[in-house]
Amino acid sequence: PAPRLSPEQGTSPTSPAAQCPTPAPDFDLDLAALQGRWNHSFLQMGPLRVRGDAVKFDNGAKFVVRVLPKGVLEMAGWTASREHSTSSEIVWLKEGGGG
Repeated sequence: PAPRLSPEQGTSPTSPAAQCPTPAPDFDLDLAALQGRWNHSFLQMGPLRVRGDAVKFDNGAKFVVRVLPKGVLEMAGWTASREHSTSSEIVWLKEGGGG
């Protein structure tokens, strides 16, 4: 399954009051939407924080989010899915692997 990031309860400015089962029409998947604290769907990865384009996991791992043409977000070979992401859950897909 594709990794998913969910905001920590009450700590992300982009987290809604209730979970959105489908992408909201007014949700823009951009760097601003990623800002704040998140939980990774793979528990062993642990929580992380996004500041600007910098991603830092609590375990010390660091990554950079790149904005590709057409505003696609990429990090370490994974791209954020506009079709499957919401303001409360970002779905990342691995090119060629589907996730």
